[in-house]
Amino acid sequence: MSIPCCSKTRASEKAMVAGLGALNLFGVIVLGSMLKKNAVIESRNVARKQRARALELPDPALRRKLVNARDMAKRTVIGADRIVYTTEMDVSDQEYESREWDRRFRELERSD
Repeated sequence: MSIPCCSKTRASEKAMVAGLGALNLFGVIVLGSMLKKNAVIESRNVARKQRARALELPDPALRRKLVNARDMAKRTVIGADRIVYTTEMDVSDQEYESREWDRRFRELERSD
C-alpha cells in the first residue's frame, strides 16, 4: 500500500478550508467575548442579590440607619408654606417682587 506524497485537492478547495478555519476562529473569539460579558452580568446579579439579602436581614448598624432614614423621610414634608418659587404662571406673567421673595426665604432659614 503506497501513500501519495501530495494532496489531490484543488487550490479553490484549500482556500475554502482556510476560509472555514478563519470563520471558526472568528466565531470562537466572538462567543468567548459574549460568554465573558455574561460572566460580568452574572457577577453583578450575584452582588445585587447579596445586597437585597442584607436589606432583608440587616445587621444592627444597618438596621439603625434604615430606621433613621425612614424617620427622616416622614419628617421632611414640603408644603405650600415652604415653597419659595413656583412655575405655576408663565414667566412673562410673573411679577418678581424681590422683597417678598427675600422675606419668605429668611423665614424658611429661621424655621430650619
